[in-house]
Amino acid sequence: MTPLIPMFKRYLSALVFVALGLLGSACGNSQGVDGNGAACAQSNDSSFCLTGCSLGCTTTGCAITDISSNLPITMTFSQAVNPALVNFSTISIQTASGRVPEGRFEVSGNVVEFIPEIRVKGGVTTYGFVAGETYLLTLPDGSDSSTTLRSVKGDALSGSLSCSLRVTRGIVDLDQAPPVGHLVSPTTSTGVDSDAIVVVEFTEIIDTAPFRGGTTESSPIQYLVRGTVQDPFGAPGELICDPNSAPLTLPGVPVAENLPGQNITVVSMRPTLGYPSLSCIEVVITGEVRDLAGNPAARETMSFITEFLPPVKGEVAEFFFDNSKLDKTVSTGQWGGGRALAPALGGTGALGKFNIQDGIKRAPGQYEWNTDSMIVGGKTVTGGVFDFTSFELGAAQIIDFVGSNPAVINVQGSAVIEGRIRSNGQSQPYFLGGSSSSKNAPQPGALGGAGGAAGGSGGWSADNLGPNPLFNGSTGSDMTVPNSHAYSDQHLDTGGRGSVFWPASGIEADYAAFDADGPTGPQPPLFGDRVTAGGGGGGYTSRGSGGRVTQNTTDVDPNRTPDPTRSGPPTTGGLAFDLGAFIPLTSGGNSSLDFYSIGGSGGGGGGSHSHMSGRRRPTDPQGRDDWIPG
Repeated sequence: MTPLIPMFKRYLSALVFVALGLLGSACGNSQGVDGNGAACAQSNDSSFCLTGCSLGCTTTGCAITDISSNLPITMTFSQAVNPALVNFSTISIQTASGRVPEGRFEVSGNVVEFIPEIRVKGGVTTYGFVAGETYLLTLPDGSDSSTTLRSVKGDALSGSLSCSLRVTRGIVDLDQAPPVGHLVSPTTSTGVDSDAIVVVEFTEIIDTAPFRGGTTESSPIQYLVRGTVQDPFGAPGELICDPNSAPLTLPGVPVAENLPGQNITVVSMRPTLGYPSLSCIEVVITGEVRDLAGNPAARETMSFITEFLPPVKGEVAEFFFDNSKLDKTVSTGQWGGGRALAPALGGTGALGKFNIQDGIKRAPGQYEWNTDSMIVGGKTVTGGVFDFTSFELGAAQIIDFVGSNPAVINVQGSAVIEGRIRSNGQSQPYFLGGSSSSKNAPQPGALGGAGGAAGGSGGWSADNLGPNPLFNGSTGSDMTVPNSHAYSDQHLDTGGRGSVFWPASGIEADYAAFDADGPTGPQPPLFGDRVTAGGGGGGYTSRGSGGRVTQNTTDVDPNRTPDPTRSGPPTTGGLAFDLGAFIPLTSGGNSSLDFYSIGGSGGGGGGSHSHMSGRRRPTDPQGRDDWIPG
């Protein structure tokens, strides 16, 4: 344990107050012109008085009247203070009903500090001063010998102080940093005793309320047992943690306690059954560890290797008379009637219990999982198949699956889903193509959800120089079907077709113009009003819908007859992919899950068009403006 850490924490609040200029000045005259409470009679007076206060104490009260629930209060006196006389009578801090804050006084020479303490009662954490309450801070003078503060020399406080403090500022993070944990026991990384206590020391006081009961896979600090492998770069017999082994939660009861006078929290845990021989023990600090201001700790993993223990021969008799010893949260197998049968469904359970934090955090409670490749429970998972022993998704949690493979979740035991599981395709923003350059790029096709195909991109902006296939929208991607699928040859042309650019000539001469005949006679052409159809929809169990142009029958001018040439031709949707009857292939042994877990196809992109694309300038009849990209 490094002594510098508690020393730094001990004086941090005082440093903060100095930086803010909140300390009272030295003893002044009896009128308190220097801003002192209980001021000395003269500037050179040797009487016992208050010379500094972190609340900005004056003869009329305190400069700081709004405080946080965990704010320490520091007072400096002109003489060393008698510690035996420091209590809630000589330094009174109480509400109108007589309630005093949770905390303690500490005396160091002529400095007295009140330190609020954190208490946990019935699972509820309190922080010294009660939020919303008003406390009266009073230092009685020597008129009453039973309630006055005295110096070591026996001098009574020469003046009184009284100020009102409102608890309105919530919880203040005194060190302005998230909590950081250090493994201080065991002190070695190999050959650790089978019953060694795990001790994690934090750099500040943390909320100890979550540390109740035994260890679980959702504990703020997780204690995991993994297998070991030979270190490929180490000496023979030198072991390291096996990251591909399934982690098991180490049973035990963590004890979190705040160390008086050091402003730090220590969490200790002794394993209930001891450590297995030559095993890797991981101590994982999660974001559920929070300081008093609610700041989460950064996820951190520390580990050590246990000692070698000789094998002990033992015998466990189980006759499977009933299922009283079956862990129903991780298995739905049959256990009773004299037999034990593995579950028929639910996969291998190789990944252990589901933990949403194995994904990438995108927002509070929202995590992204990739079906192409990701590490879950220390194992690399490819192909999008996740095998859990149990699965629980909280009401405030969201898991988003992305990647080229459909997501398959197998659960051997209990599965509780109160949150949301999403496999949405990419949402593209509103697209407004420019018209200032012949290189105007189209909007790219949006990515599909996990296992779904991408949409086609739009056409490049036409340049008024004639037709070009690049001006057409692209066809959406066909469904992604493995070659082992019984109907793999039917996925072709399932993507929706892209629409063609319009007008088909690709030149400005075929523009039409809004209000070409205005109320005062012929007007110069302003904006092109030809428009292309939308891309066709992707096909799946049925053919995709075709793209078309919807036109207001009254047009822009209610007296104008709709012109069919203003609209590009309709677009064809993708072909249907008829799964038909389930056909398991004997070569691959495909299951019905493999057969039906096929993502959809993509829709087609839109072509370039001249609608609202620009203006033919009267001063430059040959000037051309590029069309809108798809």
